[in-house]
Amino acid sequence: MLMKYKDTKINQGGLMRCCLASLSNWIEQHLDDPIEEGKIITCEYETVEKDQMILKGNIWCWNRA
Repeated sequence: MLMKYKDTKINQGGLMRCCLASLSNWIEQHLDDPIEEGKIITCEYETVEKDQMILKGNIWCWNRA
């Protein structure tokens, strides 16, 4: 089932401040766009490990174990 970015939630305590800022910017630009489970978003401020956030179960969290 497709959802919209504005309907997703963020895992509290699960993302760094730079990732939260990047995610906020991304969502603001795509509020009404459809999104699918497993979408990965890149932190704008990270220089080493870029693909850091993933949507799992309607919740944004880190893309690593």
